[in-house]
Amino acid sequence: MIKAIIFDFSGVLSDDFLSTYKVAMEVFPMRGIEKMSIEEFRDTYELPWLNIYTKLGVKVEMDEEYALWKKISPKYENLVVPIKGAKEALKKLKEDGIKTIILSSRHVSLVLREVKSHGFEGLIDDVEASVHDKRDVICELLKRHEIEKESTLYVGDMPHDIVTARHAGVRSVAVLDGFGKKEELEAEKPDYIIQNISELVSLIKCIK
Repeated sequence: MIKAIIFDFSGVLSDDFLSTYKVAMEVFPMRGIEKMSIEEFRDTYELPWLNIYTKLGVKVEMDEEYALWKKISPKYENLVVPIKGAKEALKKLKEDGIKTIILSSRHVSLVLREVKSHGFEGLIDDVEASVHDKRDVICELLKRHEIEKESTLYVGDMPHDIVTARHAGVRSVAVLDGFGKKEELEAEKPDYIIQNISELVSLIKCIK
């Protein structure tokens, strides 16, 4: 029986891709990187975030990067919207007594602001954000919440999410209509695959 769900935030509960693109196109020139089309950025995008810079041959400090994003991102907050069906899914999970936790690489101040603006307050039990590599914190997160691995799902839309779930020994759910590429998600062999977050509640009913 599933008693807890760890959610990636961006692309799973919140659609901030356009905002992310806009901010990146302000930050990249500061790093000596030419601006990209949104299609080129989508092809380049991956997590952990510093992997992008590694591919582009640029070295940056993560603390400095987060500070830049915290400063610039509010300009584009109007572009961030909740994923369709996310609030309804969270409400149902709350009714069923399932603990819900956000684990995100997005800056914590932005995640908390978006949780509020999306109407998710009261539906999320904890937020762990500003996390560059989720593998570094997920085991401690499970321990802190006294969550049993066998009764926990990790829901994400990027290959790094599936890798993180496997690292922690919890079952993974790949969401296909987020930011990640279908073929790359399938290559990581998640335990379950859903098209969008609206299918999560039905999936949980089938898991024993």
